[in-house]
Amino acid sequence: MASTGQKWLIGCGIGCGVVILIVLLLIGAGAFLVRDTVKNFKAVETITEQLEAEYGTVESFCPPADGGITGDRIGRFVAVRDSMLDISGDIATRVDDMMKNIDRMENDEVNSFGDVLQIIQKGAGVLPQLADFYYTRSSALLANEMGLGEYLYLYVTIYFGFLEHNPGDGPPFKLMDHHRRSGVTWNDDKDEDLSQEEVIERRRIWVSSIVRDLMLDMLTCQLENLEESDTTDHSLKQALMHEIEALKEDKDRLVWEDGMPRALTRNLEPYRIELELRYDTLLNPLEIMGELDD
Repeated sequence: MASTGQKWLIGCGIGCGVVILIVLLLIGAGAFLVRDTVKNFKAVETITEQLEAEYGTVESFCPPADGGITGDRIGRFVAVRDSMLDISGDIATRVDDMMKNIDRMENDEVNSFGDVLQIIQKGAGVLPQLADFYYTRSSALLANEMGLGEYLYLYVTIYFGFLEHNPGDGPPFKLMDHHRRSGVTWNDDKDEDLSQEEVIERRRIWVSSIVRDLMLDMLTCQLENLEESDTTDHSLKQALMHEIEALKEDKDRLVWEDGMPRALTRNLEPYRIELELRYDTLLNPLEIMGELDD
């Protein structure tokens, strides 16, 4: 189904062939933006490689065997979150503008072709900021001596498990549709007709699937180390065994959706408010996506 903007163009006598030509011209006019954006993401790739060389890949991270998340690690996680406040605010403002423009198009408030061009240009402007987001995050992780694997483990454990935020949180439209590490794709070529509620629900399923793959490996590694240790915390062992089996049986299951073990919550509880204040509902998908595709 044609979008409102496309209907406006065609309704003014501009055929589909000309629409394609206009898009090509826009791409050509944005060549400098694309070049700078590619350069920015190359910088992201470089610093990510440095981060992985220092602390290992996401897939290589293994949580502490006893499940304890110390105050020191929470403090470093909070410091990383704080370092991203400015760039997160800039992206949030840009995304908010995109949401308003979508509303304008849905309500037939696009009055000229100039309006359409402006909307496209504003949307393209978010790309350099996405690169800045990931570069800033990786720089902060290096400064706080934390790998991306540990950061994502803490993000998922804290915000989805402990504070029970909806993994579908984000703007009422697709912000991203492919996860580089897992290969998970939104996989719907008709999503332009989805309502805002349907977008959030689709994202919930999508993010839960990515998180499930990530956490299944991490919790399996944790359980193996726990079994080899001298700990007598049988409740944590049982909780891990139950959660691993549940994740294996249900590909859409969100980790710890039945509740987290006390071994995890007891150290997080004193920081509940501090952690809650640093959750960004709108930009949640960016955290889970990690870097963009190579």
